Amino acid sequence: ALVALFPVYWMVLTSFKRGVDIQSPSPSFVPVPGTLDNYRRVFERDFFWTALRNSLIVTSITVVLALAIAFLAAVAIARFRFRGRKAFLATILIVQMIPAEALVISLFRVLDGWQLVNTIIGLSLTYLVFVLPFTIWTLRGFVSGVPIELEEAARVDGASRLGAFFRVTFPLVAPGLVA
Repeated sequence: ALVALFPVYWMVLTSFKRGVDIQSPSPSFVPVPGTLDNYRRVFERDFFWTALRNSLIVTSITVVLALAIAFLAAVAIARFRFRGRKAFLATILIVQMIPAEALVISLFRVLDGWQLVNTIIGLSLTYLVFVLPFTIWTLRGFVSGVPIELEEAARVDGASRLGAFFRVTFPLVAPGLVA
């Protein structure tokens, strides 16, 4: 845990140091003397609040779309048997193995062709494309963990397929959606 948390600690520590102390050849693990000038300068910049707003918009769009699409795909993969199911699962795994750097040029060309370079929608789509395979794979595990017999019991009690899903499966999978 210390190895994983040390870079975060060092980043926060550095944010409280003066420029002279940051460039010092001997490291100090306590920001003495500390300063808040770095934060003051960041918050006073004109573009900071615009950039923060844009980041929140892109994050919201990406999370909502990724959860909606991935959840539906995970339910389809976990609950239904259809032609091409195994090929779809293999494709998800293969796509996750491709490094993002290998897709940069083609992604830029696609976004440029659609006039989405430097737009919130373009960035949201880019993030969505990169996060969707992992999200589908993760949610598939959550949906598969809920026994199908629970849905079948609800259907025997008179619930429709959709009603059984929303009354039984969805509440049990909801923690996975939050995670």
